Amino acid sequence: VGPDTEFEFWRNRMAKFNSVAEQLKQSECRCVIGVVGQGKSKLFKRWKVVDNQITDSLNEAKDNVKYLSALERYTEPLYSGTPATA
Repeated sequence: VGPDTEFEFWRNRMAKFNSVAEQLKQSECRCVIGVVGQGKSKLFKRWKVVDNQITDSLNEAKDNVKYLSALERYTEPLYSGTPATA
């Protein structure tokens, strides 16, 4: 447990949401979403909420990876260094 665990968590989360976002951009998915949207169904309203949540989660993960990456070079010695004697 430590900083590397946090870095890995956010990298994995970003990868998962990137994968979901890429799948949602595919033409088959866009076609289904378009058909559901034309029907003015309640399902489409729910879909918009879920789509926004996916986008928000992806952006959060990207931001956290970006900012945590800046700290990684400072935490690396915690794992690779040797204890100093006083």
